[in-house]
Amino acid sequence: MSLFILILGSWIETDFVSNFIQSSIDQINSAKEKITSAIGEEELTKILEILPSTSLFDLALDYFLKSLPYGLFLTIIISLILRKKPNF
Repeated sequence: MSLFILILGSWIETDFVSNFIQSSIDQINSAKEKITSAIGEEELTKILEILPSTSLFDLALDYFLKSLPYGLFLTIIISLILRKKPNF
C-alpha cells in the first residue's frame, strides 16, 4: 500500500500531498477546540507548523510503519492455521 501511495502521489495524482495537507488543516481547524482540550495548544501549534512540510515519502513511510504490526500479527496467525491443516 505504501508503494501505491508513492505511485499515486508521483504520477497519477500529483496534487495528492497538497490536497492531503489542506484537508488535514481544514479538519484540525474545524475541531480546534476539541483537539486543543485533548492535546493542548502547544502540541496543536507544533502540528500545524510541521504539517505543511509533509512529503509524499513521509505519508508512505507513516502508513507502512502503522500497518506493519498488523501485517506481522496476521501473518503469524495465518501461518499457524495453515500449518495445522492436514494435506490431502
